[in-house]
Amino acid sequence: MKKNLFMLLLMAAVLACPSTMMAQRKTNKAKTEKKDTLTVLQERASAGDAKAQNTLGKWYYTGQNVKQDYEKAAKYWALSAKQDNVDAIGNLALCYQMGRGVKNDSVQAVKLYKKAFKAGNTALLNQHIELADKKNAPFSILLLKDYYTEVKDKAGVQKYLKKAAELGDTDSQTKLAMQLLREKKPAEAVKWFKTLADKKNLTGVYYYGYLLFNGMGVKQDKEQGIRFLTAAAKAKLPAAYSMLGKIYYEGDGTERDLTKAVDYLKMGAAAKNGDIKTGESQKLLGMCYMNGEGVKKDFDQAAQWFAEAFRHNRDKEIRQLIADEKDGVFRNYIEGLKLYYVDKDYAKAIDCFKKTEKSGVADGLTMQALCQADEENPKANAKKAFKTMLKAAETSAAAKFYLAQMYQEGKGTEKDVKQATDLVLKAAEAGNGFALEKAGNMYFEGQGVSKDYVKAAEYYLMAEALSKLTPASARNLAKCYTMNISSLPDLNNAQARIEQLNKVTASNRLLDMLKKL
Repeated sequence: MKKNLFMLLLMAAVLACPSTMMAQRKTNKAKTEKKDTLTVLQERASAGDAKAQNTLGKWYYTGQNVKQDYEKAAKYWALSAKQDNVDAIGNLALCYQMGRGVKNDSVQAVKLYKKAFKAGNTALLNQHIELADKKNAPFSILLLKDYYTEVKDKAGVQKYLKKAAELGDTDSQTKLAMQLLREKKPAEAVKWFKTLADKKNLTGVYYYGYLLFNGMGVKQDKEQGIRFLTAAAKAKLPAAYSMLGKIYYEGDGTERDLTKAVDYLKMGAAAKNGDIKTGESQKLLGMCYMNGEGVKKDFDQAAQWFAEAFRHNRDKEIRQLIADEKDGVFRNYIEGLKLYYVDKDYAKAIDCFKKTEKSGVADGLTMQALCQADEENPKANAKKAFKTMLKAAETSAAAKFYLAQMYQEGKGTEKDVKQATDLVLKAAEAGNGFALEKAGNMYFEGQGVSKDYVKAAEYYLMAEALSKLTPASARNLAKCYTMNISSLPDLNNAQARIEQLNKVTASNRLLDMLKKL
């Protein structure tokens, strides 16, 4: 029995040996095949084969047939992606998204994913759609929102913009709120603007205040609306300046306060965005100077601001304002300006300006002096012009500036550079835009004063706020930005400011308006 059992075990062992040996041979063969395949793939990849590079990237990323190595995976996928392999582009995007083999960079990941989608990688696109729709994955939602925006798929944009907003993405909430407002759905928009306002988002604060003040999509509450608009103004939002300026000018929802109105209107009128609200501020500010509301009556300033508003699509309103003026004094002044600057009819212009002077506005006397000093005037009289301008300069900032020019050139008087310098600075202090620009040049170049780039920049900024920068002074201000002067605003966006300033062109907006009136 024992003998038979031994024989049976021996036979079993013998029968098992070929099987074991065959299995071992298969294992060795598989290893050889893997090694050979890896070698072949590496050779093909080195020769520039994009498919081989992509396959090797997959092997190293997953650890299939090789030891897992994210850096090598990213390297091979980058090589393949450079040859526009759509699979590799998407795979490399995954590396950047997850920070595997490369530094985490969601911006680069999004860029690569969108490139892969556009190149026809629909499988990858569908994966992200599934992640966004079924798992509410934030990255995929934001990715799809951006992608559909670029390819102009309205349905896709709408779907994922809303999803992104619901996730709490501030940019998406802002865009969705603005879109709903444009679509005249204020009740839906106000919900998102309130959400943004609660997060202290400036756009949300302004528009929530705007909607509250006007009772759009929400119960009207002007007092609360003004509170939110004031918060937006404190954060230096130009649109808030304009709206508050109008509110205080009209006394709408609060007591009329012309001092506050002028302060807000000046900031709104000087806004660089140049939109419809800027034009509204410029028009109202012109009215304040025309009527002496909240400021001293100043027809020169009124005309300058009306000219700015005129170019911001307020031309019909400006025409109507001038036509409807009750006493016609400003209308007469504008007629004098047209006769002087456009028609070159000095005698009739002087008649108009004499009427302006008689009404108690010093700008009438200033303009008479300019007519008398103009060399194109057949009856030009420099000495008489100097005396007239000297008198006008007692009360007019514009006259101080023109008188400075006469001293600078020795026109109608002895040349006096010091007196010219002093008058320019006084006119600048009184807020004359031309004088502010000139004072900036004086300090920038050291003309009559010690060279001081900080002061030059201050004057240039004030001149810019009044739209009085010439191309030359704008370039000087741009140079101040290259000096990194700490008092300059927008230093964190200096390059954009420099580019903007270098694009300033010569213009005479007052003359442009006069020609069209």
